[in-house]
Amino acid sequence: MAGQSTQNGAADARPRSPARVAYLLWYWALAHLAAARVAIFTNLQPLATALLGQLFLGERVTAAFFGAAAVVMAGVLLAQWRATDAAEEALLESPAKP
Repeated sequence: MAGQSTQNGAADARPRSPARVAYLLWYWALAHLAAARVAIFTNLQPLATALLGQLFLGERVTAAFFGAAAVVMAGVLLAQWRATDAAEEALLESPAKP
């Protein structure tokens, strides 16, 4: 496991598979979208983590969580949906392809 000692006492620094997948998805998104658009979605990570924790680990998800999740999702949608002028939209476009 990542961060645990091996037989010779050295820490294993290799990330686990989910971390590898997350980094690959992050860099793929950065290659296809502007960083400002990709960064907005980091706000959804705690929601996904809590839901996956409930699914795989039996964690308890309360009504307060769902209320907070709705606020977070509304903020992400608002940030992505708002009207922009042409100059600002040009900054948010996908990076130039070589």
